[in-house]
Amino acid sequence: QVLLVLGAAGGVGLAAVQIGKICGAVVIAVARGDEKVQLLNSLGVDHVVDLKNQDVTASIKDFLKSRNLKGVDVLYDPVGGNLAKETRKLLNWGAQILVIGFASGEIPVVPANIILVKVLHLFSFFLKSIHHMPNYATLTSLCIFKHVSHSSQNWIVHGFYWGSYRIHQPAVLEDSVRELISWMEKGLITVHISHTYSLSKVRGSHQSSPFPPL
Repeated sequence: QVLLVLGAAGGVGLAAVQIGKICGAVVIAVARGDEKVQLLNSLGVDHVVDLKNQDVTASIKDFLKSRNLKGVDVLYDPVGGNLAKETRKLLNWGAQILVIGFASGEIPVVPANIILVKVLHLFSFFLKSIHHMPNYATLTSLCIFKHVSHSSQNWIVHGFYWGSYRIHQPAVLEDSVRELISWMEKGLITVHISHTYSLSKVRGSHQSSPFPPL
């Protein structure tokens, strides 16, 4: 399958990229800037699109054609906005959309006629207190998605409230966490540290973080 990750150089994007590679997907990543592109290439991403100087749709279409691939099977979207709208044009019939967040500030709308024609599978993740533990929560939710996404239906909508699995399906959560930990122990998943601060500068460090101070 082909996995397209938007906002791929962020915390949740890097998690998605690595899990995609573990699961054997062809991974396409979208980010902005040379440094982020180099980071994604170092993780073994199959194709990286630089928003700074590339047309996303054209670049991905060229890559898919070069690999004799028809389109994108899974769209991982923590961004929303126009980028989400444009990349939906690349989706295969029966593709799956994972709605993770709206970093662009604009909540995307998927028209019902597109869902009908494309037979899309829509997934959303509501992660309680994700700003306290973005990588862990997202990694675990992707493991949950891996466990529950198999379906014979033409299209299906899943709402994933990460915390509620502790109440309603604790076994799924436990299996997902166990698998996540095993990947980390094997070195298949790493956490990228973008900045390091001394304790005396911890207050100022929040200025470089998209999440509010705890």
